[in-house]
Amino acid sequence: MEELKIEQLKKEIIENNNINAMVELGKIYYKINMISLSEKYFDMATKNSSVEGQLELGKLYLDDKKLNLAEKYLKEYADKGNSEFQNYLGTVYKKQCQIDLAIKYYNLSIEQGNKKAIFNLGYLYYKNNQEDLAIETWKKMSIEDDPDVCLYLAMIYHKKDDFGKCEEYLKLAGDNSTAYYFLGDLYKEYHDYELSEKYFILGAEKDDIDCQKELHKLYEQRKNFELSEKYLKLLIGNVDFKYIFEFAEKCMEKEDYIRAIKYYKILEDKELDFYTWYNKKEKIKYNLCKAYLKVKNYEEAEKYLSIVEENNLFEYAYEIAKIYEENNELKKAEKYYLLALDYVDDLDVYEDLIMKREISFYLGKIYLKLNEDEKAEKYLKVAIEDKNNLEAKYLLGIVYEEQKNFGLAKKYYLESDTKEAKIRLNLIEEKLLKNF
Repeated sequence: MEELKIEQLKKEIIENNNINAMVELGKIYYKINMISLSEKYFDMATKNSSVEGQLELGKLYLDDKKLNLAEKYLKEYADKGNSEFQNYLGTVYKKQCQIDLAIKYYNLSIEQGNKKAIFNLGYLYYKNNQEDLAIETWKKMSIEDDPDVCLYLAMIYHKKDDFGKCEEYLKLAGDNSTAYYFLGDLYKEYHDYELSEKYFILGAEKDDIDCQKELHKLYEQRKNFELSEKYLKLLIGNVDFKYIFEFAEKCMEKEDYIRAIKYYKILEDKELDFYTWYNKKEKIKYNLCKAYLKVKNYEEAEKYLSIVEENNLFEYAYEIAKIYEENNELKKAEKYYLLALDYVDDLDVYEDLIMKREISFYLGKIYLKLNEDEKAEKYLKVAIEDKNNLEAKYLLGIVYEEQKNFGLAKKYYLESDTKEAKIRLNLIEEKLLKNF
């Protein structure tokens, strides 16, 4: 339909040099974002003395941030008293930071009753922290007919701590999702949680993302998971992946691994354009691996373990090893503790030393459980370099006792000085007395 209209207008221009057709064709091309063609036909109309064509050309250059050209095409008729030209020229000067000239042309336009100029001048004052002048300007128009003005006035009165006026203008904004959000937030600030919830619901029904976030958090706190999930699904539908990502991270922190998996899986194959200082895709895969291990779904976890082995990150290998150890998967725990030892050199010198001793302690415990005494001895000897690790000394005593090296066993039991170590010392003494 649009292509047919374009062809008809072109024909009118070629056959009759129809100026109105030039302007209309320029508008169509602008609407479908073909800016160069739009400029061509507005310029053609301007050269044929079309005031409307010249206005549209000036507006095009204003939108395209070609402010010198915009001024060139708007100033002639602005100075001849055309209120539309004056309004748009005021905006050119505002963008050029020539505030006095912007105010001059907005006021000239306002004198002729241009409502757009009233809004623009009020907004100029608002952005320059001249709230009282903004209020005075905006009150020249029918505020009830312009929700945006109502919202700005509400924000001004909120800054002035005038609850009544703030509430009044938010309600004047009418059936407006942003107004509903601000009303919900206002009542929340003043601890009227029933009204706050009411307006957040009204805003959420109009698909306001901020209202949906507030309700999701509210129902999550109340442990009303059915309603919480309802608003989270709306946020997913609105492609607010950053919020879903942050929520999945919180689920991990709270050890709510089933829900973490659910929301990470939603994000796994999505394009995530929000910023984090770390690799988001990598973090999602790692947390899926970790969460699946926590719920003992080893088959699914296996799909993501490559992230640990490919990235050479100490933290990943160490955490995965700990989870396997908690789940009594000792051979798997051994594998990832050994990987962590390989990666530990990436840490600073002091932390490197601490973690080597700590991992050696865990490996010593694992090898003791697996009845691999030589390996247990090797790693526990490293662990006892931490003089405060009494358990490592006790376990090393057990290794030597099993090797029937009672002298070294007694040495480490004595150094451990734990209740369990004293019991084993007594047993060794009894055994040695019987054999004497």
